[in-house]
Amino acid sequence: MQWIRDCLNQAKVLAHKYLALDETVSLDPAVLDRAYATWLALWQNGNASEDPNTVVNCIGLAFGQRLVDSLGMKWVVVADAQGTDMGVCFGPPTTGVLVFPTHTVANRLETRETGFIQTLFEAIRARIAGLNFTTVTQG
Repeated sequence: MQWIRDCLNQAKVLAHKYLALDETVSLDPAVLDRAYATWLALWQNGNASEDPNTVVNCIGLAFGQRLVDSLGMKWVVVADAQGTDMGVCFGPPTTGVLVFPTHTVANRLETRETGFIQTLFEAIRARIAGLNFTTVTQG
């Protein structure tokens, strides 16, 4: 999706701006954690110009794409009584793993928590590794 690609590009710009990293940097969970934490600290002091919603989407979708690229998850659109949202999933809906990466970041923005992306990535990796099915039809 073009929106995801645009957000990934914006996440690279944020990493470059706040971490002085090359814009070709890999947006791994540790880089995303550091870029988000640096932006948050500056934003709380009134020294970051980016809109928080933009940062939530960029960091969240970059996290989601890392889950897709590294763990074999896939992007899905989930609709329920609260509305429609982008998520990433692995396996069947009833027994698999479903993550809403932008909500994950938005919730942490509300609590001002940092340093969570790497930890969540590892927990999701462990959860997927522990699933009892080996062949999954994703499509």
